[in-house]
Amino acid sequence: MIAERLHPREYRLGLLVDAPPTGALQLIEVTEASTILGRSRASSPNRVCISMPPTSNAAQTPRPRVVFLIGSPRSGTTWLQSLLGSHPAIVTPQETDLFAKFIAPLQTWWDEQLGRSDTEQRDRRAKGLPAVLDDAEFTAMLSGVVDRVLDAVHELDPTASVIVEKSPAHSRHTELIAKYLPDATFIHIIRDGRDVAASLQSASRGWGAYWVSGGMKSAARSWRSSVLGARQAATTGRYTEVRYEQLRAGDPAPLQQSFAAAGIDIDLAECTALLEEFSLSRMAAGTAPSSISIGGEMAQRIDSLQEPKGFFGRGAVGGWAQSWTPGDRLLFDAVAGDLLIDLGYEPDHEWAGSARRRSAYRADVKLRRLVGKVGRRIGRRADRVL
Repeated sequence: MIAERLHPREYRLGLLVDAPPTGALQLIEVTEASTILGRSRASSPNRVCISMPPTSNAAQTPRPRVVFLIGSPRSGTTWLQSLLGSHPAIVTPQETDLFAKFIAPLQTWWDEQLGRSDTEQRDRRAKGLPAVLDDAEFTAMLSGVVDRVLDAVHELDPTASVIVEKSPAHSRHTELIAKYLPDATFIHIIRDGRDVAASLQSASRGWGAYWVSGGMKSAARSWRSSVLGARQAATTGRYTEVRYEQLRAGDPAPLQQSFAAAGIDIDLAECTALLEEFSLSRMAAGTAPSSISIGGEMAQRIDSLQEPKGFFGRGAVGGWAQSWTPGDRLLFDAVAGDLLIDLGYEPDHEWAGSARRRSAYRADVKLRRLVGKVGRRIGRRADRVL
């Protein structure tokens, strides 16, 4: 079977029947591919629908500049995305998780299978995709997926010269992104990890219960790994770092800096006006305009892009201090306190408690780990006996 392109978003599926000398095809079905919100077309009842992406248009038209907006979840990434997406030269989709959920798992398995020694391959059997593809072919295959997704994003607004992709999960995959998109730019928004953890805990009790555990330890680890992963993008030389707290205070400079990273010149007065138009209070109330585009399957399922109730909070700076217990402080400090100091949010560890109290906490944690380790060892022995 082959597919003949009829329109940028339409295909005719053909079955090669006897392959006459002319190469003519007997075409048997017509289908329409994905639609964009606001331009959906109903397929004819007697037509078969398939999912067939159009060929990349990268060869015909220059690709827009690609900017990845990264940062820990609940760090203001969606807020900054909305601010940037308001510019007519920028198209920004709902977060795709392209590298985190699609490219990274495939790349991980490829590297694992390809990285085995010759002895390991013989012992485990030489199987997997490396048995049919070489490394260049595999890379080209994934590059095709990346290219097609970026083309689809550009199709949401063909007049845009910049794509801003915002997925917090991409913070942990900057090296992989740079491999497939060596010219990509990164904008990293950083927020005090304690406020991030407090926001994650709040989300776990509402709209985010399906993906946030709510535990302090996991929240601290999430913030730490996201920030450290995102900062690795600095090695690309196309990395810009801005602080949430400055934006929250109404400082237009970080927004101007972010636009500059995207290759857009905008003055401070315009940035100040945007911060007012897209204030967090207006975002939470749903009165701010939406600058995030959506297409594909989701465009056919929903009428408009609306974040869940409670998605936009107050965004308070230092709000964590109003609800945290002494134990919360000690736990967060033990997991991510060093990074707080490195980022300049604290001069030392005293915010979490006295030196004596922190030492006692560490000793208690060490004892608990030892007890747990002994308990697991005893359990395994008991299983063997039984």
